[in-house]
Amino acid sequence: MIAFTVLAITLLLPADIPQVIRVINAPELPLFVALGILGAGLSFLLYVVGIKHAAPALASMVAMVEPVTATLFGVAVLNESLGVIQMVGMGIILITVTALSVSSR
Repeated sequence: MIAFTVLAITLLLPADIPQVIRVINAPELPLFVALGILGAGLSFLLYVVGIKHAAPALASMVAMVEPVTATLFGVAVLNESLGVIQMVGMGIILITVTALSVSSR
């Protein structure tokens, strides 16, 4: 809760307050709310619950793979494209996580 409050305050400081207020009356407001609840709230809740039931080594490896899954989501769902550097970075992450998982057994 503290992290969320600090984030909200940090994001409001540079924000254009009249534009933020106009969002409340926007017809897209339900989409904003759904994106917030599904994209951040529900996924964070499931992540925290799942981490409580996982071994520390497994939990750290899952956390390292999260950027890869987020990137693949962007490619598959949002039709994003990846450059060579991004693909190399994903490969490095996957190789590192695989090596760590093999060596931790």
